[in-house]
Amino acid sequence: MNATTTVEELHRLIQETLRCVAALEAIHGHTTAMRRVANNAKQIRNGIDRLEIDLAELHEHTASTRRPATVEMVQISDAGYDADFWRGVDHEGVGAQSLACVPAAPRRR
Repeated sequence: MNATTTVEELHRLIQETLRCVAALEAIHGHTTAMRRVANNAKQIRNGIDRLEIDLAELHEHTASTRRPATVEMVQISDAGYDADFWRGVDHEGVGAQSLACVPAAPRRR
């Protein structure tokens, strides 16, 4: 069942619920408890309306993100690099090798 069909079913069900609430109100009168029941049913209807708005927004977002991204391929040469190219560069994961020979500053007491 898709989202549109589900929301339509929810609208149908809440309309039936509101009809039942009206029938109960005819039996029990316009009491405080019946006003609460009617108010709760109306809140559910409002929630379904908000759900429908959110689903429409979600559909717009999904439609806008489905566009295929263009990817530019970059050719990387298999030829070796000159050793000077890497001079002064630290090895990843090993730490700052260029700072290994620097003496530590004396500590002040």
